[in-house]
Amino acid sequence: MNWGVGVSYNTHFFIHENKDKFENSFFKPDIAHLPRINTYIDLNTGSAFQFRLDLNLGEKKIIHSNKQTIPSGGRLKQYIKHEIISADLSFLSYYSLSRGKMGEFRPLVGFYISMNQYTGIVHGSSISSRGGPNHINENDLLPVILEVEQYPFMLYAGINLGLSYSTKIAKRDVEFFGLFYFSPSNLFSSDFGYYANFQQETLNGKYHYFSLGMNLKLKRK
Repeated sequence: MNWGVGVSYNTHFFIHENKDKFENSFFKPDIAHLPRINTYIDLNTGSAFQFRLDLNLGEKKIIHSNKQTIPSGGRLKQYIKHEIISADLSFLSYYSLSRGKMGEFRPLVGFYISMNQYTGIVHGSSISSRGGPNHINENDLLPVILEVEQYPFMLYAGINLGLSYSTKIAKRDVEFFGLFYFSPSNLFSSDFGYYANFQQETLNGKYHYFSLGMNLKLKRK
């Protein structure tokens, strides 16, 4: 049995059930880039066919944004973010394709259980400048008042597919991996309601993300 810890960079996609409602909207669906951490346990490590339990922890975000050019030559981004903390427990199997001095490649396949707690909604802005003054003109910002009445807990399942490469760096066992988290289930059990400028809005859809990361093996038994 092996165990270890890891970090990853993740690209998150929320696929809305009703995409048509954003055709004439100021804010459009956007992707999120977020870091996450994980810990894992490998079982049956003496065989080419092995099993893994992986616990992936971090944030999830559903983002709607608007991007526009500003007089300084930069770009102003305004956004609405639905913030969620999550723990995804994966049950993976993998098979060693090659073992040697150059390392080891292993395809990963399995499923995961996702536990999520909605924590809130925020409105913000950021600016990317191209040599001009790096500040935001308040007159360029759309005023947005946001409110939610419920903070639901969401539980759903999904499928994992990926690939890992293990090698030694400074005499330590290191694994680089890419893992896709795909769910056929909606994130919310029913449409989630919130208020934007006192107008009720609804939200639902499927949440997927792709993870690129590195694991460090800490112990072998």
